[in-house]
Amino acid sequence: MKKPQQENFIYDRTLKELLQGIPKRFITMLTGQEAVKLLDPTFPKTEERRADFVVELDNGDIFHLEVQTKEDKNMSLRMLKYAVLIKELYNRFPKQMVLYLSEKEIKDKPIDIENLKYNYTIKYIKDIDCHELIESSDINDNILAVLCKIEDFDRFIYRLRDKLLSLKEHQRKDYMQKLSFLLRLRPNLYAKIEKMDKGDRFMPLILEEKRDPLYQKGIMIGIEKGIEQGIERGIKQGVKKGKKNAKLESAYIMVTKYHLPISQIAQDFGLSESELKEYIYNKNEQK
Repeated sequence: MKKPQQENFIYDRTLKELLQGIPKRFITMLTGQEAVKLLDPTFPKTEERRADFVVELDNGDIFHLEVQTKEDKNMSLRMLKYAVLIKELYNRFPKQMVLYLSEKEIKDKPIDIENLKYNYTIKYIKDIDCHELIESSDINDNILAVLCKIEDFDRFIYRLRDKLLSLKEHQRKDYMQKLSFLLRLRPNLYAKIEKMDKGDRFMPLILEEKRDPLYQKGIMIGIEKGIEQGIERGIKQGVKKGKKNAKLESAYIMVTKYHLPISQIAQDFGLSESELKEYIYNKNEQK
């Protein structure tokens, strides 16, 4: 069985990638304002912290969003820390929201002690109407729509199909992979798609084995195998080199077998894009 932290890694990275595309309609639905500029969410401190999403709105406000798949008893404290860090960095306190992907209601506890009262907005993505997102011209909005409230399934799914088929092949593969990751959070929707006419040309896209959510366990197995192989080499070549090989081998598997973007995988594994490309080239030359 896949470990919860492994699943959360997949969901978190997928959602953060979509948010970095600044899904404008989605942000407008959350804030009532339009996002005009993506801000750096990394805060340089003794302990580096990175928020999920920080953006400047068209009215000058800063909007900070954290996406949660499960309850965190320290959420209020985390959000307060981010509020202070954003104030220090941009000289403005942000409007803050926690967006829960969970189906069940989660009650965050506001901070209410002597001399300090602090709270933020809580929203559930299941309560957002997907209609506006699926009608958006932004593919990031379209993919996020699978997590929202869907009332007209047929219209939704065929609009999504048309949007995906209009993309260039390399873009479509990337967004189909994101879609398959997010569908794991909505098993009922996935089941409906699975029952669609197998002759529909949308089916080969969404149910391709390598991008099917049911096969994502293989990705994590590949990572673990790559780490093991790297560590084995490290025993002979030194612990430091072994750890580096573990990262490179894992990254190589993610890029070559599961077609994930080199730039994103390099970032996730703490590698430079050039050294990962060189490793992939050398591995392919050895075959």
